[in-house]
Amino acid sequence: MKEQAKVVTANRLIDGAVVYMTGTITDKALHDMGWSEDIKASVVATSQEQESIMLDQANTAVTNRLIVEPYLIPVSGKTPTALRATTLRERIRAQGPTIRLKDNRKPRPNPVTSEKNL
Repeated sequence: MKEQAKVVTANRLIDGAVVYMTGTITDKALHDMGWSEDIKASVVATSQEQESIMLDQANTAVTNRLIVEPYLIPVSGKTPTALRATTLRERIRAQGPTIRLKDNRKPRPNPVTSEKNL
């Protein structure tokens, strides 16, 4: 049975922004690890070994006070540019606030109304 593709998400400690782990993964190591606000830039785990490696690196980032509360989320999409979270909660986190913010910035498009295949 094929493993569900997953990415690591967390919140950046300095500003609380939702971030996703980036880099290149093998079954032995994660290279060029970083964090992006764009889910489409995420490194994708396709095995339990890769998930463990990614979570270990995320926990190191917690220790270094870069992020808080890292966890794996399931994603779908055949290419990196087509990546999307599979749960409603994570689609909302990926898209940003669904209401107008106090400083009058417009929210990003609501993933519930902009997704055709819910």
